[in-house]
Amino acid sequence: MLELLFERYSRSLYCYFLRHTRQKSDAEDLMQDVFVRIGRMSSLSAIRNEEAFLFENRFKSLEGLARKRQTHGLPVEPIAAYFELWDREPGAERVLQAKAELSEVVQALAGLGEKTRRIFLLRRLSL
Repeated sequence: MLELLFERYSRSLYCYFLRHTRQKSDAEDLMQDVFVRIGRMSSLSAIRNEEAFLFENRFKSLEGLARKRQTHGLPVEPIAAYFELWDREPGAERVLQAKAELSEVVQALAGLGEKTRRIFLLRRLSL
């Protein structure tokens, strides 16, 4: 599974890190760091959402780079600059709210007659 993750995400991870660090060597090191961290896991089958998992690990790798630079007295960009759209990700509360709203929609659709439900869905999906 590690090889599959590498094939699927290594290029995008490298580009992400290169965009944020502007250093090829840092981007390569950070990408390697992510996959080493994944390789050390006892079971990769526990990963439910690959993209979310990799995003979290990108965060940890960039955070580690910032700490390393700070420790060595090198210039460090504000940590927030490393994370595009970090604050725009929905929080757990918003995810739960969306699931509850979706459940209400599903229940409302189930209460419609077959023909009405079909018309509604065809109309909404065709937009």
